[in-house]
Amino acid sequence: MSLIYIDIETLPAIWMNCTEKLGYCYARRPKGMEDPERVAKWLNSPAAEEVWRRTALKPGYGVLYCLGMWRTGDDGPVVAIDENLHSLAGHHDCSARPEIILDQLWAHWGWPDDDHPDRPILVGKGIKRFDLPFLLTEARRVDRYLLAKELSKVQVIDLDDLWDPWGKSRLVSLDDMAAHVGADAKQMSGAQVYDQWQAGRFREIEEYCLGDVRTTRQIHLDLVGITAGRPPRNPSVPPLPEAVMHFLQEST
Repeated sequence: MSLIYIDIETLPAIWMNCTEKLGYCYARRPKGMEDPERVAKWLNSPAAEEVWRRTALKPGYGVLYCLGMWRTGDDGPVVAIDENLHSLAGHHDCSARPEIILDQLWAHWGWPDDDHPDRPILVGKGIKRFDLPFLLTEARRVDRYLLAKELSKVQVIDLDDLWDPWGKSRLVSLDDMAAHVGADAKQMSGAQVYDQWQAGRFREIEEYCLGDVRTTRQIHLDLVGITAGRPPRNPSVPPLPEAVMHFLQEST
């Protein structure tokens, strides 16, 4: 059985021009907000900006920036990046080319025939809710039909299902999972990717994506019980800053 651990990083809908961006946010303004002056004020607020930024999580709207992958048997993860987006950092443009990443996925791994005993299984955190639907939507959009066909029927292992097989609790973050199993903590969050991209910190995004793939693998190996020498299963608790401790001590 061959496993491929994956993680994707995405950007908001940078293909939208200003009018389209405002129209998108207008359609999603707070319920009951109809006064034109209030609407205009809201459209220029951080709240509307956040609505638009969340397009990064929506297949068909967000832009695929990079894909981290680690196949069992390989020495470590690799990352496929749409470097065409580097020249657009800080600007809005429609020149994203997700086929660059999708073609690397197809060329690097490939999928055997249906009757091959070693068809790969994709492993990820929230892969059924986010990564796989995003990749499938992009493959269909840029006419990568063979890849889309394979993605539509590939077997997946979602860490969310392993963590909570009954689906009764709130979704647990990758950071919290990592803390419980002693895996490496994340150095940044997906919400920071757009800001990092705007600042031209492409290497940081790449390392973040690769780090998530490594952490996903660590957590999966622990959850299926094949990690040797793991640390105690106690969540880590960050220490309080010294300045905060100082004021706490003064108040007691």
